[in-house]
Amino acid sequence: MHMDLVKSLLLDPNDMDISVHPGTDFYRYANGGWISRNPLPPEESRYGTFDLLADQNKAHLRQLFEDFITGDPEKSDPSSRKITAFFQTGLDFHKSDDSGIDPILPHLERIRAIRSMGSVQNELSRMHALGLSPLFNFYGAADLKNSQLVIAEIYQGGLGLSDRDYYLDFDLRSEKIRGEYWRYIQQCFLLCGSGNEEAREQANDVMELETALAEKSMSRIDLRDPFKIYHKTSYQGLTEICPEISWKSFFSKLNIEKPEEINISQPDFFREVSLLIKGLGVNKWKSYLEWNWINGFAPYLNEELVNLHFDFYGRILSGKEVIQPRWKRVVQSTNQVLGMLVGKFYVEKHFPPSSKKRMLEMVENLRQAMRTRIQSLDWMSDATKEKSLVKLNRIRLKIGYPDKWKDYSDLEIGTDSYAENILRSLAFEHRFNLSKIGKPVDQDEWGMTPQTVNAYFNPSQNEIVFPAAILQPPFFYADGDDALNYGAIGMIIGHELTHGFDDQGRHFDENGNLADWWTEEDATRFKKRAQGLVDQFNKYVVMEAITANGELTLGENIADLGGLNISLTAYQNTLPKPTEYTVSQGFSGFQRFFISYARVWANSIRKEELIRRTKEDVHSLGEMRVNGSLPNIDLFYKAFGISAEDRLFIDPSSRVQIW
Repeated sequence: MHMDLVKSLLLDPNDMDISVHPGTDFYRYANGGWISRNPLPPEESRYGTFDLLADQNKAHLRQLFEDFITGDPEKSDPSSRKITAFFQTGLDFHKSDDSGIDPILPHLERIRAIRSMGSVQNELSRMHALGLSPLFNFYGAADLKNSQLVIAEIYQGGLGLSDRDYYLDFDLRSEKIRGEYWRYIQQCFLLCGSGNEEAREQANDVMELETALAEKSMSRIDLRDPFKIYHKTSYQGLTEICPEISWKSFFSKLNIEKPEEINISQPDFFREVSLLIKGLGVNKWKSYLEWNWINGFAPYLNEELVNLHFDFYGRILSGKEVIQPRWKRVVQSTNQVLGMLVGKFYVEKHFPPSSKKRMLEMVENLRQAMRTRIQSLDWMSDATKEKSLVKLNRIRLKIGYPDKWKDYSDLEIGTDSYAENILRSLAFEHRFNLSKIGKPVDQDEWGMTPQTVNAYFNPSQNEIVFPAAILQPPFFYADGDDALNYGAIGMIIGHELTHGFDDQGRHFDENGNLADWWTEEDATRFKKRAQGLVDQFNKYVVMEAITANGELTLGENIADLGGLNISLTAYQNTLPKPTEYTVSQGFSGFQRFFISYARVWANSIRKEELIRRTKEDVHSLGEMRVNGSLPNIDLFYKAFGISAEDRLFIDPSSRVQIW
């Protein structure tokens, strides 16, 4: 195929594997060439189109930071100097190695000097004030039933492993991970000055305490139900549920007034916290608090601790072969710590105004397509349709970057220590968040930086957000083919719109408040259709005896299917007639649409990461997002001549249609 043809298609035929029949494995048909030509980099656990763009962005940011370093100091401004100071301090591995654990040693010594439970509680509160989160998470968030007000929220946490089931399950992999985690804890304590026997006891203490927390933690599936995590109460109610914590002292240490209202997301968890504080000895708490410092800061200290941290979290849990180059890790942490400061410079260099204009047009086309689809639903009553349309019309849109940039002037960045700068940033962010409690929600605030390759729906604010970084090929072409744009960024727009009406989003009204606005009959019909998706995805085999979790991934699967249907309708609306499309070098418009969708999810993934994501991730694996969603769409069969003999075929009576 000639290069001008490739350019006109904006599809590289080498990315495909046309030896595979589309009805057998559409994911491989659309992406087989790309996967073969893009083996996993040794420092990655998964590598796909999102990761490729994220890598490109890291390179852009590295160049930006290096330009700051080599530029004329007299022409620099406070923002670029702050970025430069953080970046350079992070790159200075000699200083990190020479400092060893010195940046956290004063905190460890405070804990080692503790002799009473009163001092344990004081240290717990002090650590929270500094931005760490031992035992639980405390922060300000929109009240789920009064979404324009920020209230205090307290949420389960305190675990070093990323899912409670790693502590509780007795399959071979979970037992292996527990063993490796124990060894990682012990090795870290040894590096921080403990003797052999003491380090063993400390590792046992941490495992005992974290296991007790895990036993009372809610599952990931239960956490997806907003009604199960909404238990607003008063300050008095908090002291009754968790009486062993001195909450008056806790809030005093955080330098905030005791909240009049607080949402205790998981009451049973905090009852257990109270029992643990009452029942466990001082030494166990000292081990646990020390561990929070060590584990939290290991990636920013000396090489030995950095490598220990990677060996467990990177190699054991995710299968990575080597650690990322230091510059990539430091670009990432600079991006996390100074995200909106970096974003302002990123947008100036990498986000043309034409992209925003085209996106605005596409979003409104997608919104109109969803209106049409809602109006034509045969399973929903007119009453619920009317309320759905009100909510859809009220969804706010944010594209590219915020209108108001975050102020970092109160964040001090020094040249003394990488870890010290991380600690300062944690404290700054925590103070920033806590300052919102009791105030109206800032509707101009963004939950992602412009340089993030992603998008999101915020149910409490009823808004969809598309950062600048996702508005680039292969997701978005400002002057590109409609079929490709609607198959990729159009589907992503539809996906985020559908989140407002998935199994979680449907519980929030047009103002973002948690409310039951469906008729009982419509809710029953929705659940029945959604169960069809659960059953379908539960049948997919990930590997060996591991199957997908259709219940955990339900919201994302609904959004994928809804996004496809809505974007397909919007694409059809661009055609002279819904059945007419341009055939370009053997691919019809509909074929290009579906290939473009599949290309979004192309990736290579390691066995360990595949298992981890199946256990933890609310998103289905890329292969299933393609081969699971597309067979529910009638036009997919027509576009590629798929018949009942093909592996992906689903009987028309069993195809799931919701939105």
